Amino acid sequence: MTKPVSAIINPGSGDGEADEIATLLRERLGDAAVHLLQPGEDITARAREEVQRGAARVVAAGGDGTIAAVAHGLMHTDTVLGVVSTGTFNNIAAALEIPEEPAAAVDVALGDTLGWITAGRVADEYFFEGAGVGLAADLFPVGEALKEGDFSELLGGAQSFMRQHAVSIDCLLEPPTPGKTLRLQALLLTISNTPTIGARLEIAPEADIREPWLYLTVYSHFGKLEAIAHFALLALRRKGIRQRIRRYPFSRATLRGADPLSVHADTKPVGEMAEVVVEAVPEAVRVAIPG
Repeated sequence: MTKPVSAIINPGSGDGEADEIATLLRERLGDAAVHLLQPGEDITARAREEVQRGAARVVAAGGDGTIAAVAHGLMHTDTVLGVVSTGTFNNIAAALEIPEEPAAAVDVALGDTLGWITAGRVADEYFFEGAGVGLAADLFPVGEALKEGDFSELLGGAQSFMRQHAVSIDCLLEPPTPGKTLRLQALLLTISNTPTIGARLEIAPEADIREPWLYLTVYSHFGKLEAIAHFALLALRRKGIRQRIRRYPFSRATLRGADPLSVHADTKPVGEMAEVVVEAVPEAVRVAIPG
């Protein structure tokens, strides 16, 4: 690599791994190339600065939020993303089969084998793990709070869940699923780039962030207790309740409900919309992968 390579490290991610990774990267790249994020720093803006400085590659070390934010800053550029995971669940790194051991992950991040990853877009927001529509979106903040060890959201989330009911949604899917309108009655709809999301819940085993499409998962005719049991089983790394779950690959989905639908992109609330358009963005970011 003859052009500059830089690294963006989230020192607050992981349990001491960030220091080890910073040392490994300084040994390979030099002190000036390694940037430790400050609290509240705009990670995407920092990644864009590295692109403007001419970086051929930016290594992102942190959890899924850090990796996604750096990826967002590198979208539609020639700059390669290197991934070193130090988070709690590391869904993006797992989807790319990045080694968990720091030195091996750094080797991959600086290696010569490259691929592409697909982003998702809803409204003006991009996501790299998944999106939620309806009740799934309403529950995303609960999952994030629990991931951070904050159990205060759990009761409110459970109460919100029990007040919900299945909603009617018309969903037009475009290739690779043939264009047709599905009339859905469902408590939950999730959209996935990666097989797992959040607390390593296996939402869409077929999903592959390297493929040029996303997956819609529909939980049809699930009762509330069944839905709770399903996600509890997933949290325990079990298979969950597979009956009445349908998954559809798509490049573009248009969802319309009788009432406005809540939407989240990764962990960020997007808002409520009467019509939700979700698109796959193939070859959004070039990424270093295992050889």
